[in-house]
Amino acid sequence: MAMAEREQFSSQLDSGMLFRLREIADREEREFHEVLEDAVRGYLKYRTNDVMGPEMSAYLDVILERMGRFQKMRELREQKTE
Repeated sequence: MAMAEREQFSSQLDSGMLFRLREIADREEREFHEVLEDAVRGYLKYRTNDVMGPEMSAYLDVILERMGRFQKMRELREQKTE
Protein backbone atom coordinates (compact mmCIF):
# COMPACT_ATOMS: atom_id res chain seq x y z
CA MET A 1 0.00 0.00 0.00
CA ALA A 2 1.37 3.42 -0.94
CA MET A 3 2.08 5.87 1.82
CA ALA A 4 -0.59 8.54 1.98
CA GLU A 5 0.24 12.11 2.85
CA ARG A 6 0.08 12.52 6.60
CA GLU A 7 -1.75 15.31 8.38
CA GLN A 8 -1.38 16.01 12.06
CA PHE A 9 -4.58 16.62 14.01
CA SER A 10 -5.76 16.87 17.58
CA SER A 11 -8.79 15.17 19.05
CA GLN A 12 -10.17 13.61 22.21
CA LEU A 13 -10.94 9.97 22.93
CA ASP A 14 -12.39 7.99 25.82
CA SER A 15 -9.47 7.26 28.15
CA GLY A 16 -10.27 3.53 28.23
CA MET A 17 -10.20 3.29 24.43
CA LEU A 18 -6.98 5.26 24.28
CA PHE A 19 -5.40 2.96 26.86
CA ARG A 20 -6.43 -0.14 24.88
CA LEU A 21 -5.04 1.27 21.62
CA ARG A 22 -1.73 2.05 23.32
CA GLU A 23 -1.70 -1.43 24.84
CA ILE A 24 -2.15 -3.00 21.41
CA ALA A 25 0.61 -0.84 19.95
CA ASP A 26 2.99 -1.84 22.75
CA ARG A 27 2.12 -5.52 22.53
CA GLU A 28 2.56 -5.59 18.74
CA GLU A 29 5.63 -3.34 18.86
CA ARG A 30 4.00 -0.87 16.49
CA GLU A 31 3.65 2.88 16.45
CA PHE A 32 0.44 4.22 18.00
CA HIS A 33 -0.57 5.97 14.77
CA GLU A 34 -0.40 2.64 12.89
CA VAL A 35 -2.86 1.02 15.30
CA LEU A 36 -5.11 4.07 15.19
CA GLU A 37 -5.07 4.05 11.36
CA ASP A 38 -5.99 0.35 11.34
CA ALA A 39 -8.95 1.07 13.61
CA VAL A 40 -10.12 4.03 11.51
CA ARG A 41 -9.61 2.09 8.25
CA GLY A 42 -11.78 -0.75 9.58
CA TYR A 43 -14.47 1.70 10.67
CA LEU A 44 -14.50 3.46 7.30
CA LYS A 45 -14.70 0.15 5.49
CA TYR A 46 -17.66 -0.84 7.66
CA ARG A 47 -19.44 2.51 7.24
CA THR A 48 -19.00 2.58 3.48
CA ASN A 49 -20.38 -0.96 3.14
CA ASP A 50 -17.13 -2.11 1.60
CA VAL A 51 -16.88 -5.06 3.96
CA MET A 52 -17.82 -7.64 1.34
CA GLY A 53 -15.46 -6.64 -1.40
CA PRO A 54 -16.36 -6.00 -5.03
CA GLU A 55 -17.15 -9.61 -6.00
CA MET A 56 -19.61 -10.17 -3.16
CA SER A 57 -21.17 -6.74 -3.67
CA ALA A 58 -21.78 -7.55 -7.35
CA TYR A 59 -23.26 -10.94 -6.41
CA LEU A 60 -25.55 -9.30 -3.86
CA ASP A 61 -26.70 -6.77 -6.49
CA VAL A 62 -27.69 -9.64 -8.81
CA ILE A 63 -29.61 -11.38 -6.04
CA LEU A 64 -31.44 -8.21 -5.03
CA GLU A 65 -32.32 -7.48 -8.66
CA ARG A 66 -33.77 -10.98 -9.06
CA MET A 67 -35.70 -10.62 -5.82
CA GLY A 68 -37.15 -7.36 -7.12
CA ARG A 69 -38.31 -9.06 -10.32
CA PHE A 70 -39.78 -11.92 -8.29
CA GLN A 71 -41.70 -9.46 -6.12
CA LYS A 72 -43.09 -7.68 -9.20
CA MET A 73 -44.24 -11.03 -10.66
CA ARG A 74 -45.95 -11.89 -7.36
CA GLU A 75 -47.74 -8.52 -7.29
CA LEU A 76 -48.96 -8.98 -10.88
CA ARG A 77 -50.24 -12.47 -10.04
CA GLU A 78 -52.08 -11.13 -6.98
CA GLN A 79 -53.68 -8.36 -9.08
CA LYS A 80 -55.02 -10.97 -11.54
CA THR A 81 -56.67 -12.96 -8.75
CA GLU A 82 -58.48 -9.93 -7.29
